[in-house]
Amino acid sequence: MNDGRPLWRIKPWPLESSIAFLCLRDPGSAFAGPAPSVPDAAGCIALEVSSDSADTIEVAVPNDITAADRQAFQQASELYLAVAGQRNSVTTSKVITVEPPTFPDIILSGPS
Repeated sequence: MNDGRPLWRIKPWPLESSIAFLCLRDPGSAFAGPAPSVPDAAGCIALEVSSDSADTIEVAVPNDITAADRQAFQQASELYLAVAGQRNSVTTSKVITVEPPTFPDIILSGPS
């Protein structure tokens, strides 16, 4: 999936049906529990999730990120990567503090 967009690889991640968000503020307890969600106040965008192995996922900023979102995420001092997944009846969620990725004007790039 690494086509130049900001990308994070998470391993080990042996879960299916994964979702991921990049947030300006910690999504807090709303992202914990059996049905993780992100509150509007957290300022999150949904990330694209892919997996090429049974224990790793890659999450990437979508191609259609708005200029306003790109600016807000680039200017933040820290961001929150919120990831959740499910396997059978078990749901797990995790919020990780990350440094803001770099968003050049023409080609998006960042950590991988």
